[in-house]
Amino acid sequence: MGHECDGCTFVASREAIYVDPEVVRNTTVKPSFVGFFTLPGWTGHLSFYVFKCPDCEMVSLDYPHGYTDFGLLYLKCNVCNRVLPLEVPQNEEIYRKEEMPLPLPTLRERKREIKKITPKDGPIVIAIGETSWPKRLRSFLSL
Repeated sequence: MGHECDGCTFVASREAIYVDPEVVRNTTVKPSFVGFFTLPGWTGHLSFYVFKCPDCEMVSLDYPHGYTDFGLLYLKCNVCNRVLPLEVPQNEEIYRKEEMPLPLPTLRERKREIKKITPKDGPIVIAIGETSWPKRLRSFLSL
């Protein structure tokens, strides 16, 4: 066995992590802390969270991954692989529990920056052949 400490539980696999059925029934899109776990071959432990995927609406269990293009930790749905960015301030307690610095800018600040560079009453110019801009813009706004 690799990692041992008083604060975590060793499990054989992610699927072996027990989540109380009552917790699963009451799970929402907002992630809820389940506990610290370590798996075979790991040299440390990670905190796992349960959440309901906003796309497939299935309950998922994951640990925070980092980072998106905008410095956000994220969780990933176990069913549809949707990335759920952990926006601040609604997930501030996760950053504190993980002892991670709070990312800037917030979604509101990013939208404000987009408005600064978007003409108020003029056309928006998009380069011909640039097909990835909608995806990058959605990613930028975390939509």
